[in-house]
Amino acid sequence: MTALPPALSPYPPNQAPDDDVAVESTVRLDRNLAAYPFPWRAGAEDARAAAGALSEAAACAGLELLAAVSLGPAGRDAAAERGVASRAYLMDDERLLAFERGRRAWLRFNDGAHCSVSCAAAGLDLTGPWAAASSIDDRLAASVAWAFDPEAGYIQADALRCGSGLAACVRLHLPGLAMAGLLDGVFRKALEAGFIIEGAYSARQTSAGSVYSVALPEAYREPEPASLDRLQRSVALIAEYERRARAELAERRPLELGDLVGRAYGVARGALLLGRDEADELVSALRLGLAEGLLTGLGMAETAELWLSLRMARGSRPEGSPADGGGPGGAPARGAELRDDAGTPADGGDAAERARLLRDAAARLKPAKG
Repeated sequence: MTALPPALSPYPPNQAPDDDVAVESTVRLDRNLAAYPFPWRAGAEDARAAAGALSEAAACAGLELLAAVSLGPAGRDAAAERGVASRAYLMDDERLLAFERGRRAWLRFNDGAHCSVSCAAAGLDLTGPWAAASSIDDRLAASVAWAFDPEAGYIQADALRCGSGLAACVRLHLPGLAMAGLLDGVFRKALEAGFIIEGAYSARQTSAGSVYSVALPEAYREPEPASLDRLQRSVALIAEYERRARAELAERRPLELGDLVGRAYGVARGALLLGRDEADELVSALRLGLAEGLLTGLGMAETAELWLSLRMARGSRPEGSPADGGGPGGAPARGAELRDDAGTPADGGDAAERARLLRDAAARLKPAKG
């Protein structure tokens, strides 16, 4: 392919609904073929046959097929960080992905379900991704038969997930609520309403840069539009709480807010080495400063892309330098050893590249007058 499909490309720098708080909205439909065993039970021959049938259906539906092996290391990294597929899926050279050229939509085969149709949009917008996913689902169904029961709905490997096969989540940037100490109360209400919070009450994902996900539970049996409307309204309410928290911080704790943003701006302009977690927190503070008018020069979509770029940063190391950025012969360099993520030694080349990318972005920023 001469150009990357939208699912593997940055979002355009256009303003999206509620993008001062909402980073991205994603909808997924899981489907299984009636004529084949579930992926976890299928042998190699059945798995290849199912993938072949789905590949033909995807081609007939106007989608473009792409082998995971053709992405290369950088492409696989980008696909994993953008949530297109897991790293384990992408490392299997026989895996296929299908993309729609005009939309941020993609398909995975034999990954939990025989077919997973995912669509995403910037900001708070579940309607657009739902329409795109539903359209692709209808086009695929013209070529293959889904496992469906009139009472149970679409059959899934997990009986609790039988029904619509719908999954949806919205990623939110909530530094105001975090600083105000109000996250627990807001998340408790969302949990009581039946939603899943990732980044706070989840063992699968920890918060980085005050980014959290609010998602539908796996066993949602309402009609899809009703489920998505419920999630959209709940997320919009959380976004409003976040704006109020930010406004209160700006009014009652302006020095603390300004100090957070100012320090992040200073470090971003001069850093030479950055761990991933530190980079996440710096971008979070810069994004808050842009949303509150303390900084200018970048849009919300650009800060979201900056998060991804920093997490994907890969740099070359000088010849003879060890992977952890230490001194000659593998000895630690003088001073504190650079640590990344959960305390593991960071790659000095990656940390330097991460800092360079952040400096380049910070060069476009300007403190607001006054």
